[in-house]
Amino acid sequence: MVASSEKYSKNKVMTKFYVYNIQLLPLSDDHREVGISGYKKMFSKMREKNKEHLQSHTVEQYHYHLHGDQYLGFDKADFGAGVVTGNFKRYTKTNEVKSLNKGTTVFRNRTSQTTFSRDHDVPFAFDAKNHYLAIEGGSVLTPERVCSALLQFFGDIARQEFPHHELHINVLSSSARINEILETATSYKNVKLSLTFQNGHASQSLLKELKDTKTQRLDVAASGGRDGVMTRLPSFMIDMVKAAAIVGSLKMGYYINGSSARQTYDSDEMPLHFVVRRSEKDSDESYFARVLEKTREETQLLEASVEDADADDSPSDAQDIKSSADDGS
Repeated sequence: MVASSEKYSKNKVMTKFYVYNIQLLPLSDDHREVGISGYKKMFSKMREKNKEHLQSHTVEQYHYHLHGDQYLGFDKADFGAGVVTGNFKRYTKTNEVKSLNKGTTVFRNRTSQTTFSRDHDVPFAFDAKNHYLAIEGGSVLTPERVCSALLQFFGDIARQEFPHHELHINVLSSSARINEILETATSYKNVKLSLTFQNGHASQSLLKELKDTKTQRLDVAASGGRDGVMTRLPSFMIDMVKAAAIVGSLKMGYYINGSSARQTYDSDEMPLHFVVRRSEKDSDESYFARVLEKTREETQLLEASVEDADADDSPSDAQDIKSSADDGS
């Protein structure tokens, strides 16, 4: 593969970042969390593995195929105190370049190396303490594709280096949008969610219980039946819906007053995001320091909103559900 520049691209004024939760969850109480050094090791091993594939001209086996001739691969990483910053590379693979005027071939790759016609730096910043990764996102770098790419890059490394832990990766989603739906929806057609537990301290009772029981995956589906709707969500499910913003995925079909059209929500389509501007005066250090600062700010706000879910639950809801069941309604 053609070697990339050691300097980060500065031709972009604004970059939108999506945030991903990368977790190595212990399979039993006999094994501790991997900690900051463990998460940083994942990135150092990815750098080593990428270098090996570059040297053996097998990089296409490791880089992630986005679509068409476009790929996403690792490029560069710098390691600091509790953080990793750097670039992935999005590029368009080509073995032939033609003249626009004559249509004749001006270059044909006759080597075993991967060659590309266009490349694009994809900056990332990883907070190893809280295992949150901020990476550029957009119409090509969607949460679904980036999650798949990260699982491809880290999957074998996790299995080899941390055999007593399981790798989980999910995009964080906006709690504001989830709360808005919970406040305005008048009924629900269906809810489908998947959760895992959160490493570190979890004060929300649901997340704490998932961690205490080592529940690696909890899948829940609820609906109002073929022709019916749920008049509201049971209180125990509200905790799950809110927790999905940090440790899972969520899809909902619901209705609001004044509209007969069913509304839909998909956490992959509503990722937590922020924008950081880079000026020509920025060094790599100052730029990534702001990205990390914004990552911590946004994730702390999200964690606080999820942890407040217990306080927001209404005890009367659970009593109403019990009363309805006793009445046979």
